[in-house]
Amino acid sequence: MARCLLDVADLTEGDVIVQNNAESSVGQAIMQEAATRGLVVVNIARELPAFEELSAHYQSLNPTAITMTERTACGADFRSVFKGMPAPKLALDGCGGRLSAEIAKVLTPGGKMVSYRSTSRKPVCLTADALPSRNISPP
Repeated sequence: MARCLLDVADLTEGDVIVQNNAESSVGQAIMQEAATRGLVVVNIARELPAFEELSAHYQSLNPTAITMTERTACGADFRSVFKGMPAPKLALDGCGGRLSAEIAKVLTPGGKMVSYRSTSRKPVCLTADALPSRNISPP
């Protein structure tokens, strides 16, 4: 499944992707597959008691991985994580809800967003201007 999700966008070595639900098996497989392609992965994970250990584990799966909590992703500092790197070409949404909108906001114009699951059991939430102003397209 990870390969299929990454094949949605035209990605080359050094490109950035952002994903939520990083703690899932799909999220971890995405990290591994992205590492083989030389992609930088920005992970958003739930704030679990062993978050620091999980973050170190993600780093072992993909040395370029950057990991943050959902709280950070929904905060004012989220965009600052992407300073000095290209905007993500691909957003992978495994949560739904508010996190969908947050990852859509950081996509490069013309980027792709795939929602493959809804662990929050809430609908994908995009602002009315997100699709036309960012030119975000479905796969």
